[in-house]
Amino acid sequence: MFLKNTRTNAVRSYIADDEGNYRFSGLDPNVDYEVHAEKDGAKSTVRTVSSFDNKKEIVLNLKLEKKKA
Repeated sequence: MFLKNTRTNAVRSYIADDEGNYRFSGLDPNVDYEVHAEKDGAKSTVRTVSSFDNKKEIVLNLKLEKKKA
């Protein structure tokens, strides 16, 4: 899992658990973030978490797609 702070362009990587679950905590609520997953050459689409979304917990389901040969 990759999390990009769109204000600073800093990218942090995380490892999902055995079931593919992940959790980011301690994020600045005033910043937009981009999230995507990668594994074994497969990559998900990039999803954006907006600072205007005021939910305490946001759930994103990411689907890995293999590159077409």
